[in-house]
Amino acid sequence: MYSVVLENISHVYPDGTEGLKNINLNIKSGDFVFLLGRSGSGKSTLLNLLTKEFNPTKGKIYFGQEDITTMEKKRIPFYRRKIGIIKEDTMLLENKTIYDNIKIALLATEKINSNTDYNIMSALGVVGMRKKWDSFPSELSKGERSRVALARAIINNPCVIVADEPTAGLDNDASWDIMNLFDEINRRKVTIIMATHEKDLVTIMKKRVVTLYNGSLLGDVKNGRYGDLI
Repeated sequence: MYSVVLENISHVYPDGTEGLKNINLNIKSGDFVFLLGRSGSGKSTLLNLLTKEFNPTKGKIYFGQEDITTMEKKRIPFYRRKIGIIKEDTMLLENKTIYDNIKIALLATEKINSNTDYNIMSALGVVGMRKKWDSFPSELSKGERSRVALARAIINNPCVIVADEPTAGLDNDASWDIMNLFDEINRRKVTIIMATHEKDLVTIMKKRVVTLYNGSLLGDVKNGRYGDLI
């Protein structure tokens, strides 16, 4: 099974801003990692490096046995098929039904086949959205849109899910529902790497907590909680 390893990772943006400073991190297959830190601490930079939005200025990132920092540009789409990506903005296409929004993810990975209908409805079933398959995003609540984004992320059976603030803008009940869904998916041995500010939920769930501060690794605690340092 895949794991993610960051070795001496630093990233400097074109304007000279240091996004990350000499980060070393080993994420085992099946881990559930909360990535914490104040705005500007480097959380999004780290996630963008994992999803190959750009390369680090220094260091290596291994996905399984492969060093993705040396990956050819033409191979990046194939790499992204192995991971589920969830942004703070759910990025649903407003003129497409929920079914079609999920189907687009399969089209992107060329996985349309005789099982497509079953796979889409199964993914929607996992997140409790099967009955909304023919609805449009404008007809959904924020919580429901987040559930659809999660269904889209798991449709290709990824081994790793990278999520950037997936509960942003949700009320407490909806946030808890989404976190429970992530927990259920994690029990299926899918690695979860999630940036979040959900203080109470992080403390209750007691997962691995990695804390960043000004681009540096401040803490890495198993069964951690939302610490006072952030």
